[in-house]
Amino acid sequence: MTSFTRLSIWDLRTQATIQEMTSRSMAQGAAALTLMVGQPVSVKNIGVTCLQLSELTEILPDPQVKAVGVFIAAEGDLRGRFLLLLSHGEALALASLMVGFAPGGAPDLDRLARSALGEVGNQLSALFLNSAAQTTRRSGRPSPPAVLEDMAGALVDLWLTAGGRLEDYLLIIEAMFVRAGQEADLHFLFLPEYATLRAIARNELRC
Repeated sequence: MTSFTRLSIWDLRTQATIQEMTSRSMAQGAAALTLMVGQPVSVKNIGVTCLQLSELTEILPDPQVKAVGVFIAAEGDLRGRFLLLLSHGEALALASLMVGFAPGGAPDLDRLARSALGEVGNQLSALFLNSAAQTTRRSGRPSPPAVLEDMAGALVDLWLTAGGRLEDYLLIIEAMFVRAGQEADLHFLFLPEYATLRAIARNELRC
């Protein structure tokens, strides 16, 4: 496998392109959620980290923490795997932001809350792929989301191994969505195929 270093993929220009793609897709995500919930939803504290898989344990929470994962595959020309990874508390906060219950009043995620989380993952992955398509002039689409509850470490292991190994590099997107004073943090991971990363690195951003 050809390394990032030899192809100079992980340079400052590429990182700036990925940051712009991420900021654009998260802003579009807030607009999409606004339409879904019927109230203004804003997004702040957007950040994206480009790292190696070996560094993943330094970023993620305790692997024994109860968590929720929304699994989505990127299909088409732009291929890879997404994981919306939330602690149980973060999942309740995000579901509350979407469907309106009080976070402290719902200790478990019901079918409606799980559906809402799946839709958030679906919207964000579709918008990220759309943003990448503008950059690379290639197409990509998300698979239907799968929502699972388990320990954070088990969810990450499943995400890394589902469908075989893709790459040794990934993106971690962090953001906070806000609605009527309610805040919900999320961690959105993308493990791309090498050809997808190369396409992003070798094409200039088209605004």
